[in-house]
Amino acid sequence: EELLGRTPELLYSPTNPAGLCDDVYRHTLAGGWHGEIIKCRKDGEEFPISLSTSLIKSSTGQTVGLVGVARDISERKRAEKQSTAFALLGYRLSSATSVEQAAEIIVEVASGLFGWDACYVHLLAPAGKRVIPILTMDTVDGQRQRVKPGRPMLDPSPLMRSVMKDGSKLINRAKEPRPKVELVRFGDMQRPSASMMYVPIHSSQQVIGVLSIQSYT
Repeated sequence: EELLGRTPELLYSPTNPAGLCDDVYRHTLAGGWHGEIIKCRKDGEEFPISLSTSLIKSSTGQTVGLVGVARDISERKRAEKQSTAFALLGYRLSSATSVEQAAEIIVEVASGLFGWDACYVHLLAPAGKRVIPILTMDTVDGQRQRVKPGRPMLDPSPLMRSVMKDGSKLINRAKEPRPKVELVRFGDMQRPSASMMYVPIHSSQQVIGVLSIQSYT
């Protein structure tokens, strides 16, 4: 994306450091600037870009303008974040001494990778016909805390059976106000999640449980 002849409004994202625009302008006049910053779309959405600026000079060497070239690096940043998260997950799980500690590690890494307001980790009993709640958390009064599961040790719900058999599911209430599957509420029963992700937990190619992370927004 060339920014020739345009005001560099992309520098005005509040996420960028104060004075960034002046800094880029000053370095551009001195020969050029290169770095990674946050760009803001008209709808307010932010995403990372790689920006390079330089001088435009005439045949006589006189500076006649400035030019900036921006490249969207969202996918690269997302891949780097995912790679780091999975490396951290593997490293920390290797030192876990209990299933409870492993569950805490999983949801902590999921928080850094995706962010969540509520979550749970449920494992299957050895026979595979019962569910054992290991960790259930919700955001109450602005604070994440452990809460009681929607039900104690129970048979897998139709949703859990579907996830264990067919794989991960994403439910977005904005697109599907009334999900076709039965949902079990937990934590703040008066505050339904806006989106919910459910994924099977595997060990040695066998499904041993389900992880869910959920957002109120």
